Amino acid sequence: SICGESLSYDSKNNLIKSGNSSHTWSNGNITRSSKNYSDHTEYSNFTYGTQVNKLNFDIWASYNCYFPTYYIYFPHKNITANLPISRTSSFGKATYTYKFDEDGYVTKATEHFTRNDGEIGTETFTFEYETY
Repeated sequence: SICGESLSYDSKNNLIKSGNSSHTWSNGNITRSSKNYSDHTEYSNFTYGTQVNKLNFDIWASYNCYFPTYYIYFPHKNITANLPISRTSSFGKATYTYKFDEDGYVTKATEHFTRNDGEIGTETFTFEYETY
């Protein structure tokens, strides 16, 4: 338990349950994340490309899945094997684009979204890496 939520993992150490949220994995990637409320369920479904996820965290799962907020900040067992290219959810649809450095690490990640209420927009994250 972390922050009062019980966590459950599958045999591959993928987070499959956190509180009243559940997460489905396939080929090392989160394909569905959902959260049950008393009167409805919210969800996100992801599709993936072939680009390997070299980040030490999963930017979109943390941002768009129903993982506990602290999940992005603390070490956890697995991140997605690949970078997602699209998402459908209770709130709309999104596609993802990336820019990489010469070693294949993400330097810029952009979500292009269309929400069910008609709002269209983008969210962009940039990354810098330190060499030790």
